[in-house]
Amino acid sequence: LDPQLFPEQARAADVSMLGQVLLEYRGRRETLIELGEIGMTGAIARLASTERPWVLYLEGHGERDLAGETGTDLGRFGRVLSERGYRLQPLDLTTQKQIPANTALVVVSAPAIAFFPGETQGLLDYLAGGGNLLWLMDPGDLYGLEPLADALGITPLPGRLVDANVARLDIDDPTVAMTESYPDHPLTRGLAEPSLFPGSLAFLPIAATHWALETPLQTLENSWNETGSIRGEIVRDDDQGEQPGPLPLALALSREHEEGGKQRV
Repeated sequence: LDPQLFPEQARAADVSMLGQVLLEYRGRRETLIELGEIGMTGAIARLASTERPWVLYLEGHGERDLAGETGTDLGRFGRVLSERGYRLQPLDLTTQKQIPANTALVVVSAPAIAFFPGETQGLLDYLAGGGNLLWLMDPGDLYGLEPLADALGITPLPGRLVDANVARLDIDDPTVAMTESYPDHPLTRGLAEPSLFPGSLAFLPIAATHWALETPLQTLENSWNETGSIRGEIVRDDDQGEQPGPLPLALALSREHEEGGKQRV
């Protein structure tokens, strides 16, 4: 309909200019300003969902902000979640001791200040109750979250990844790791081209016995976790605990929770 010819319908649909699109489904509606795949997909996802799940992201320790747009913030990721119908909310565990039971996902993103023991216990209680967790790590200190790693049975390797394979891409920074193959997993489905990961850490491919472990991403051969200085010519040193690749860049853990449903980390 031309909004200039049908002004009443246009006002009712929140349409104010030519080219806007109105989607309606089961009494719910979305009005799009621009027509594109991302916007349309997000609108359909929001309309098809009867609930808008909560995603809480921790703050107060120098974490990356899902609503931020500077530096290493995760604003782009936050926008994608919002477009898919998720509601984002920051969470400070120093003021709110218990994570709400209706939380669909908690995001812990590379803190720079240590957690208090009570905050870590709040995450452990959430995990024990069947909560889903996305834990984004940088190389180095776990900042008080060691009990969380112990509960999951995961072991970050010391140092940071170095990868000689990126030289064939004319990349002269050895701390950029590369992966070329992807397993059939929701995290990597649809990916085909090589992916680059600057400044990453690696894990041992293990988890606690009550968790099923999948490794969605791993490095190539001729990579390792370098614990020394990244200067000049570097070689792997077994005596320093430097493990040869392929090494996991990311771990996907899941288990059937006793209260029903699958829990994911």
